[in-house]
Amino acid sequence: MNTISPKSRKPLLPWILMIGGLVPGLAVAATPAQTFYIYGQAQVLEGHASSTPFPGSRLQLATPFIGQMRVDPGFTDPSFGPVGRVASITVSFPLLSGVPPFSAILTQGPEISGITPLKYDVTLRNAKGEQVQIQFTTLRSPATYPGFGTPVGSLVNFGGGSFMQGSNSGPLDVGYGDQPVFLQNFRGRITAFPLRRQ
Repeated sequence: MNTISPKSRKPLLPWILMIGGLVPGLAVAATPAQTFYIYGQAQVLEGHASSTPFPGSRLQLATPFIGQMRVDPGFTDPSFGPVGRVASITVSFPLLSGVPPFSAILTQGPEISGITPLKYDVTLRNAKGEQVQIQFTTLRSPATYPGFGTPVGSLVNFGGGSFMQGSNSGPLDVGYGDQPVFLQNFRGRITAFPLRRQ
């Protein structure tokens, strides 16, 4: 019977440590969260003291928005299956100094629709409690709406896309005037940071 001497074990140790260190890394790398850059513009409408803009609201200006978003493609939604989710998101308006960034996720989920491209909806809140709802294009996933079979959007293989208005936003305090202001008509893009995965 051949035996391994203590001297012959030593060269194996670095290999064992290296392989042992790689295995957890490979498991984590299977579904990494990916970071995206958000940019575009929205229109600012001055409305009346109500929950939604008046039909005759006066367009004041177009304002740019920028932000970042991290997507967890490995998330399984209890209602829709493996569709991924937005792990974090921040959208800010550099020209609206009185409006804090929107970063608290109130609701999110795939839009239930047979219309392509499919969409994903996210409702955001800022430090003032103001809300906006946005949506962006996604891919079709194997998941369907339970009981109906309607396809839903997916972030499993998300690589970026169009960024647009969801439902109407609530009123915002921009620090001037006594009329509420509303953000409408979001138009923009979501692009992946190249070679940057967390």
